[in-house]
Amino acid sequence: MSAETGEITIAYGGRERIDDVKELWLRLVEHHSRVSGRLGEVRPPDESWNLRRANYRLWLEEEDAFLCIAESDGAPIGYAMVHMRDGDNTFASEERIALVETICVLPDRRGLGAGAAIVEGMRAKGHELNVHEARATHLVGNEIAGEFFKALGGEPVAIMYSVPIESTSKSGRRAT
Repeated sequence: MSAETGEITIAYGGRERIDDVKELWLRLVEHHSRVSGRLGEVRPPDESWNLRRANYRLWLEEEDAFLCIAESDGAPIGYAMVHMRDGDNTFASEERIALVETICVLPDRRGLGAGAAIVEGMRAKGHELNVHEARATHLVGNEIAGEFFKALGGEPVAIMYSVPIESTSKSGRRAT
């Protein structure tokens, strides 16, 4: 199934399309290394891809999970990996919520409508699946992503912290 959006085609896929997004994932990792140094060094490209590929294989086994791939001239230029989760346990929400694990667009295609086309593709698929809310995260330092989500009508709903597991003294130094 695909939907035309100008020169950008949106295609939906499952496990059979995972390897089609490898180069896009690797470009996203490069982007993450530039915008957020808070989490340390990024993994080597092959290691990062192998781990993410395994995640995609697992998520795409779930009912209604999908890749939403933006293509131009038959080549992937962006994508989103989406799977479903149960609605919120605390706040009244829909029965199911789409969780966007990855959304990215090639650097030279950003700002040209590919990201918006991916979101419209996700919205169309969500409507088809009777899902009315999607949630996505972005790294601290990747303010472009935050502005993108806000432009789509999104609003921040949570903040995630990275907390060391090692105990610390009152001075903030790690105990030895």
